[in-house]
Amino acid sequence: MSEAAHRGFPDAGAGQRLVTTLRLAWDDLLHEWLLTACLVAAIAAVMAPIMLLTALKFGFINNLREKLIQDPSFRLVQPAQAVYREPSFFDDLRGDKRVAFVQPTVTLSARPSRLMSDKAPKGVSVSMRPTSEGDPLILEHGGRVPVPAVASGQPDQVALTAEAATKLQLAVGDFAKLRITRTVKKRREKVFLDLEVVSILQPAADGSASVYLPETVIRQIENYKSGIRVPEREGWDAVSQPPRQVFEEIILATPFELSDIEINDLIVDSGVTSAERMADPDERIVSAVGLQPDEATYVRLGVKNKLVDGRSVRALATAMPDREVRVLGAVGNLKLKIGGRELPARAMTQQVLRERYAAAGAGNWPRWGDKQTFFRSRNILLPGTMRSQGVTAGSVVSAGLVSAPDHATRDLQVDLVVSGYIDEDFAVVPMALAGMLATAREAPLVYDNQSHQLYRSSIGFYGYRLYGKTIDDIPGLVDTLRKRGIEVRAKADIIDQLQRLDSSLTAMILIVALVALVGGATVVVASFYAAVERKRHELALFRLIGFPRSSMFQFPLIQSVIVGLAGFIAGTVLFYVFAGIINAYFADNLRQGEQVCRLPVSYVAAFGAVCLAVALASSLLSAFRATKIDPAEGMRVE
Repeated sequence: MSEAAHRGFPDAGAGQRLVTTLRLAWDDLLHEWLLTACLVAAIAAVMAPIMLLTALKFGFINNLREKLIQDPSFRLVQPAQAVYREPSFFDDLRGDKRVAFVQPTVTLSARPSRLMSDKAPKGVSVSMRPTSEGDPLILEHGGRVPVPAVASGQPDQVALTAEAATKLQLAVGDFAKLRITRTVKKRREKVFLDLEVVSILQPAADGSASVYLPETVIRQIENYKSGIRVPEREGWDAVSQPPRQVFEEIILATPFELSDIEINDLIVDSGVTSAERMADPDERIVSAVGLQPDEATYVRLGVKNKLVDGRSVRALATAMPDREVRVLGAVGNLKLKIGGRELPARAMTQQVLRERYAAAGAGNWPRWGDKQTFFRSRNILLPGTMRSQGVTAGSVVSAGLVSAPDHATRDLQVDLVVSGYIDEDFAVVPMALAGMLATAREAPLVYDNQSHQLYRSSIGFYGYRLYGKTIDDIPGLVDTLRKRGIEVRAKADIIDQLQRLDSSLTAMILIVALVALVGGATVVVASFYAAVERKRHELALFRLIGFPRSSMFQFPLIQSVIVGLAGFIAGTVLFYVFAGIINAYFADNLRQGEQVCRLPVSYVAAFGAVCLAVALASSLLSAFRATKIDPAEGMRVE
């Protein structure tokens, strides 16, 4: 017995009592080394399989996750429809913590063009895609983000996909030419762009034959193809062509009932996606069409979340040549600011205008056509109340287009010819003019007051490439965008399945671990309780010589910590041995650096903490039992 025990255990300090209890617990375990070894082996037999299962799940899921992360298509989100997007829209996306990169695109899908090199003079058809600083598709696949030429006459930089580089036999530092074509009045025009190859992407980045050009260069190319002058490029001149016409919806009025089959035929013929009968058309539509609801059947046709092209109006008019059928391209909430006054404007055809306002400038009202020029469509009928402002028939007035915050054109002033006055509280414009002004909602427009023509100043953004920071961010991003009414394309379903698989495997392992831990804890509880009962005489002697109840309580706890720690160490050694065997067995099916069975150090530490916690909890019953032993039992036995 220790010196402290001889002079009276209670006289020793708390620290010394703890050290003495620790020594006695250790000596007791060594004395019964065979039973201790069995208990350590039992704990190791429980911990090793649980760790192996967790490591296999972790290795499998993470290998699969890394493969998806390395494939950029799994972190990619793209819109399903080409809709004009304001710069603020992309700023909002970049502000989302789940978004790693956003690249606006002029078109929804990549435009084809022809790239030529010295070794491939005939060229290869490639897809042109925009890029900018920070593009993960390029940076994560051995590439360098290209930049525009710093001076006129110097080549622009380009990044090639492995497929394009192979077909053109190009390497980094080589030069190539990109041929850009457009059709003007049935005549084919072309220009060339000199390019320097600054990087070739790894095959995993993009399997197609594509070229990645700076965003500004792509916009210049698209401006040229759309007939917009590109002042930065010599010879990239504008093309005089009628502005595009778009409408919010098409209103069809017929004096006879249309069957469902006929309406479906109209959808097919005109290229719209939806059609519905209007039981009660509002006054705005009735006045613009010129037929009362009891005189005609009204049908509304449109495209979901998109403006309708003027060609769809022409297709409907062609499909129903009957003179009694009226087709109107409608633009809601069209407002013009004239003389400081905001006026609602309604589109009307020449036929309706002659019926309603025969004496109010109908004689020179232009007929509608989807190829109509702005100069021939710049007529307007004003409310009679504006006569007092000195605006006379035949005069030219400056009209400002009242735009919404999300419109591509914010400040547009055009010159319109006053054809006459009407006794209404709104203005009337030709349908072609309304369609041209509606284009301002999706494209930036400028007005040339010398030629009296309306032009697109540049191409806007109608698509984007968005990359999430991780694949786990993609389902949430897709859900957020869809709640905003934006349909997108992404591999969110596959990622969601991976997350579900991860959750399911985790749940299974937790269930197996819980069963194993309960079984192991039962063994430890029984062992320690049996040990206390078996050593009642010795423990009673400890109490007799002065061991306080607190030390008696600590005795089984200390032994459980020692046994639990030894069992965990033994289990960890077994885990690493079998993990090495498993990884060696599957090494031929894995890439370099991959392991099918691996466990992070943080997980190992967590298992150690759980093992000790279970061991401590399992010894509590025996610890409480030890405190109940009566010292007199030692005297009775003696």
